[in-house]
Amino acid sequence: MGVTGSGKSTFIQTATGDRSVGVNHGLRSCTREVEVHSVRIDGFQVNLIDTPGFDDNKRSETEVLQTISTYLAKASTNQVLLNGIIYVHSIMQTRMGGSGIRSLGILERLTGSHNLDNILLVSNMWDALKGTVNNDGQYLTGQQVGELRERELQMNPEFWKGLIDQGAHTSRHCGGSWESAHELIRRFLCPESNKGVGRPMKLLLQMELVDQHKRLEETEVGNYINKKLYEGQQKLEKEIMELRRRHQRSLDKYGASSGASPSDIGSQLEEKKKGLNDVRKNSEILGKRVDQLISDHGIKVATPVGRTSGSHAGLCNVM
Repeated sequence: MGVTGSGKSTFIQTATGDRSVGVNHGLRSCTREVEVHSVRIDGFQVNLIDTPGFDDNKRSETEVLQTISTYLAKASTNQVLLNGIIYVHSIMQTRMGGSGIRSLGILERLTGSHNLDNILLVSNMWDALKGTVNNDGQYLTGQQVGELRERELQMNPEFWKGLIDQGAHTSRHCGGSWESAHELIRRFLCPESNKGVGRPMKLLLQMELVDQHKRLEETEVGNYINKKLYEGQQKLEKEIMELRRRHQRSLDKYGASSGASPSDIGSQLEEKKKGLNDVRKNSEILGKRVDQLISDHGIKVATPVGRTSGSHAGLCNVM
């Protein structure tokens, strides 16, 4: 998991050697659906589950949540459990944007506090860092720049600190090599000798949707996203009311025969109405239960073959 451009798909391509894995080389999201790619490591069949970022440039957070929720619900129904989550963050980022902070909030609420010790927060792209001169005129190597950013990630309560305090682990993916990728995945292969890290887990979202039969908006992560939708709806409704008043004043001043005022109030109004319709559409998605999510999702969501319990102890599912 991770925001668009953090290197999720590249990590999977590196780990599996599968060049068919779609890789994003720009700002546009490449992964549109949940995709499963397999590799054998130390005798284990490892299923790496690639997910779209919640900051997808073409889809809303709600639509991405619907896609991931549908996959997770199907997996849970088939008794397929995850052994871990790798959250990928590009160390090249000079600052943590709002979308990155929200993505971490979504991760925490989707997973549940009881599973956070099965999360590995990975800083990526260390080999691409460049040296720079800081505000004091001191030259810092690329490695030093990365270490400063890494420390901020780990110490800032808005970033990784809250997750770390609840049991999440951190690591680096250095050099972009398959050896580095495999070493990270090995963290989940032997829970018996690794303090339980890598044990099969049912995510909070899976428990809420499948076991408790909640609507998406009633789940922790759905409620988190719904609050933003509600705030956006309130803001848009106020803006629409104000634009309508301005539009009417303009018509009163220039007359109906002129069509509208010289300004583009009319086009602004239509744009705001479209935004409000989008918000309402996303609210409808959040109002659905798991059976509706699965039936409404037109694209088949792949499920890893096999199970993570019993005689299938040689299987590991990592998202």
